[in-house]
Amino acid sequence: MWGVFKRVYFDDGISGVIHDNLPDITIQLNAYSTPLQVNVPVDCRLGVNDTRRFQDYTLDISSIIVQGSDESRPPTTLTDFNGTMPYNFLGIADIRVFQGRRTGFQVFLDSSMFDVNVDEADVPVSATFRPDRFREINAPGGTQMQGFLADYLSFDISQLPDNQKPRFVDGDIAERIFFSGDGYAIGASPTSPNKFEGLTLNTFEPIEGHFALPTILNGKPVPGDYSMLSNNPSSIDPNNAKLISLVGIWYDHFQAAKDMTETQMIAFPRSRDDNIQDVVLLNQTKTQNADGTFTYSINGLKWGYIRYSIDTGNNQLFLYTARELTNGGNAETVATGKITDLKTLNGGAALTAADVRTATYTIDGGTSGSVLVFRN
Repeated sequence: MWGVFKRVYFDDGISGVIHDNLPDITIQLNAYSTPLQVNVPVDCRLGVNDTRRFQDYTLDISSIIVQGSDESRPPTTLTDFNGTMPYNFLGIADIRVFQGRRTGFQVFLDSSMFDVNVDEADVPVSATFRPDRFREINAPGGTQMQGFLADYLSFDISQLPDNQKPRFVDGDIAERIFFSGDGYAIGASPTSPNKFEGLTLNTFEPIEGHFALPTILNGKPVPGDYSMLSNNPSSIDPNNAKLISLVGIWYDHFQAAKDMTETQMIAFPRSRDDNIQDVVLLNQTKTQNADGTFTYSINGLKWGYIRYSIDTGNNQLFLYTARELTNGGNAETVATGKITDLKTLNGGAALTAADVRTATYTIDGGTSGSVLVFRN
């Protein structure tokens, strides 16, 4: 069974966003498919609010293509959904879109979500969409379909000693680590087949994938990309080849700002945009090139998180070593500190964690430096 899409539609309760796809896009159900991309306008002229949150999702399939029981006959295209399409799912989603960043949102569709009606000759004549089945697969138990930040910053840790680097599940040493705010990943040397693993709390079950380096297309820079693999959902054989289930992009860490210090901390908001932000603390050598740009070589790296409590002023910092990245929920804290001098984009005092664009970190009993928040 295949579904034909004319548009992707989300509603944030203020103004809907509709993306028309021409020509119609046909997607095989029971299989992973190339993602659709929707450009969402985000207005941050006030210098503070640079996100939009979508909670309503409308599934809009213009037709489905069904193969009847007699495979000698050609498939039938059905446009009659008995009034069940499009279907608006109120409150089913939680998708926050940040200006200048990429948010992923996965929708799972299969043939069990459509009851196909046939005539006397067993030829499909109409279909009825089953929203209960859609919810069961995509938002079980009354949960929400979660959006997630799908663009990473990549940190080249090839200059670190091997005993400071995280390892792949097969024991290979990682030469890159990736942070988005919602997830972590590790990558092999670019001279290898670009092995990539998305990390989970279960250190023995990372998500297998691949990454590709940035390139130039038509004279313009194109960011690197990555893909994650999952078992083929249309096959019951777990030994079948895996399929691409998720794709995204990544940037080198120094692209997060025009200029960085040699002891730079970068903070990553989560898609919830709440009081927790991941951080990476860099010790790097900064060299100016002939064209005025800078090259950065990472000599040391710690990662961790900030727990903001702006109303009390107790904004806490927790740090771990790079090699602990693949240690799941068992990483040991190696340093703590405070975050102060929280500033908005316009330089005023930040009143919420979502407003923070720059800050100052201070390690307990150690050094201090600047914090840059990776937002846009």
